[in-house]
Amino acid sequence: MSDIKVSTGWLTQAASARGGVAAKQWLFTGFVLATSALLALSSSSLVFSQTYLTAAGALVVTTLLAAVAPWPRIPRAVIAVVPLADIAIIGVMSDVFRGAGSAVTLLAFLPALWLAHVFRHVGNAVAILAAFLAISLPTAVDAYPDINSVVVTRALLVPLIVGQVGFLVALGQSRLLAERGRTQAALREKDDLLGAAIAQERLLENIIDTIDIGVVVLDRDGQITRMNRAQRELYRLASPPGADSPGEKDLLLRIPNTRIPVPEQERPVARAIERETFSNYVVALGPASGEGRKISTSARQIIDVEGHHDGAVVVFADVTTYFDAARRQQRFVAAVSHELRTPLTSILGYLDLVLEGGGVSDGDAAHLEVVARNAEQLLSIVQDLLATQSVQDSGPEISRSSGDLSLLTQQAVESIRQEAAAKHLNIALNIQDTQAVSVDAPRMTQAITNLLSNAVKFTPERGGVTIGAHERHNAVEITVSDTGIGMSDEEQTNLFSQYYRTATAKQQHIPGHGLGLSITKLIVLAHEGQISVRSTQGAGSTFTIRIPVPDSRSVTSPPTRTL
Repeated sequence: MSDIKVSTGWLTQAASARGGVAAKQWLFTGFVLATSALLALSSSSLVFSQTYLTAAGALVVTTLLAAVAPWPRIPRAVIAVVPLADIAIIGVMSDVFRGAGSAVTLLAFLPALWLAHVFRHVGNAVAILAAFLAISLPTAVDAYPDINSVVVTRALLVPLIVGQVGFLVALGQSRLLAERGRTQAALREKDDLLGAAIAQERLLENIIDTIDIGVVVLDRDGQITRMNRAQRELYRLASPPGADSPGEKDLLLRIPNTRIPVPEQERPVARAIERETFSNYVVALGPASGEGRKISTSARQIIDVEGHHDGAVVVFADVTTYFDAARRQQRFVAAVSHELRTPLTSILGYLDLVLEGGGVSDGDAAHLEVVARNAEQLLSIVQDLLATQSVQDSGPEISRSSGDLSLLTQQAVESIRQEAAAKHLNIALNIQDTQAVSVDAPRMTQAITNLLSNAVKFTPERGGVTIGAHERHNAVEITVSDTGIGMSDEEQTNLFSQYYRTATAKQQHIPGHGLGLSITKLIVLAHEGQISVRSTQGAGSTFTIRIPVPDSRSVTSPPTRTL
């Protein structure tokens, strides 16, 4: 193997345009001596003549000098001396064999091509001149005075062929060097771009490691490729006790203010892997007791220059301070609401007495009815705020017992029939008998009623609402479908956030506070269930609650957006 490397290296030097003088000369000398040995077989008298041996000795001396000369320190133009000496030596040798053939003359091509290879067109011109002086001119002199066209042609043949072949070699070498220059320039540009990219990457790493917001970068296969310092600290807080490097699904993430774990498919990274884009999705990080943080998460998908999905970026912002401030504000509102509930109840009671007692003119009765309606609306808001605050403080209190969800659904439907009839809505039931499950009947009724109330609220007059209850995939499913205003994909993503209301609901001034669905979700999760929505803007929505039946906790998700 080492012999092959040495041989390859020697040939590489011989082919070099700037170096390898000794290698080229040794190669040329080898050809000359081999040719001389062959000629000696039939023309020994000529080979061993004094003139030929003197020329051979000059060749050996030239070769030895080329081998010991410090070429890297010698000006490059001096290299031409060696091939020029070789052409002169070949001229002497060919003169010895002038009458015996032109085999020796052909050896002049090697140093001539050497000149064209190293010095290109200038070297080719010098080689032509040297061949003319060393070979053509002596040939013409020897033929004098019998010079004719044949003698001239034979004398000029070698320089002409040397010139043609040397021109091609010089042209090829020029193009090769030009291409090499372009390649080197491209490589330098590439190196500059690579250096700039590396510098930008280091700058980006320093920036994201400096900020206090956690950053996770995912590739197109959903694998984490980058995580900054702040995110590593958040992962440490979310790691189960004794776990050195837990997986994403093992991290301690909870629904805020509850002990309910965030379902695996609802975790921020899992949602980003499913190519969701969302903002301000709040989760509680860490164990329920001890150090815990409230984290607001957002995700954006990465699209490459060709428009293909190339991963996602998920950011984690610690909003514990803001969350606590909001909680204090909510508690203040709850306290005020609690104080307002008693006088409002009293006001409504006395209004009922006045209206039922008679003695009030029709005009005054109409005014008092307006007051009563607004007072009832205000009382409803106060009760919603109090109920929401109770759930947000410690999560829904669940007291389970065996219950029939199909029966609870029928009872919830009866509670909204009057409201639906006022809007001339068509109520369709598809309720089948289902297995008994372990539920908190009042809380589950509240969740179902919230969905029914929303369906009635967001469905225009003379629309339709369909309620279903049946068993599917080892779970009891309760579905509420409507022909209402529907929602966009982005609205569905944020639908279960606290105080979130869709743009269409705001534009159409549909009353609400954005609390019912967030409470419904907490109730469903507390039952280890799922709630999902499928909606088309302008064509209605379908909400599905899925509660696992006894001895079945592994439930296959339906083809809907699970939130």
